Amino acid sequence: MNQDKQDKALTEPVMDTANAAAYLDMKPGTLEIWRSTKREGPPYIKVGRSVKYRRSDLDAWLDRRTHKATQAA
Repeated sequence: MNQDKQDKALTEPVMDTANAAAYLDMKPGTLEIWRSTKREGPPYIKVGRSVKYRRSDLDAWLDRRTHKATQAA
C-alpha cells in the first residue's frame, strides 16, 4: 500500500456491523455469519470485541464482485 492510501486508511471513519450491513443492503447477521465461518466477506477490523468496517474496503469488496453483462447471441 502506498503512503497516501495508508494515511487515508488511518484517518478514514469506520462503521460498525449494523451500519456496514445497511450500506451493503443486507442484514447484520449475514456479516456476522460470514466472519464466524470465515467466508469471503468484506475485510473488517477487529480490536478486542469490537468489529469495524472501512467504507473504502466495502466499496472495493463490491467492485471485486461486479459482473459485466454479456451480450445475447
